[in-house]
Amino acid sequence: MPSIDDATRAKLLSDHPDVRFIPITAAPTDAVDGEPTPAVSEDVLYEFAFRKGARADWKRHQELLREGAMGRSPGSVGVEATLYAQGRLVHPPANARSEWDELKESAPDILQDIGHELLKEHTKGLRVSLGKP
Repeated sequence: MPSIDDATRAKLLSDHPDVRFIPITAAPTDAVDGEPTPAVSEDVLYEFAFRKGARADWKRHQELLREGAMGRSPGSVGVEATLYAQGRLVHPPANARSEWDELKESAPDILQDIGHELLKEHTKGLRVSLGKP
């Protein structure tokens, strides 16, 4: 699943006005045997689309964090951000998420990073500074 095609993108934008597209490209590999590290590929390996999270979504994420911290989680400890992202995922559709499942197995940190990026929507662009100015 490379980039989302224009027709699908237009449909997603009409269905979800605040949709967020997140492409995933290949990272450079480590230098081996003195060979230079290849440049980052601009080719999109995967592209996902996420609907904007609501306050209820954020609250559910916070509940999962608390449950995990208290040892009462049904197996979601450490992947709360991934679950948040998965709950917002609108493309690929639910019946065609093999790429998402593949990344959950092979590169779970990527999905965690996506979840943390999506959670930033709830900050409204505000920043907190503690201490003296």
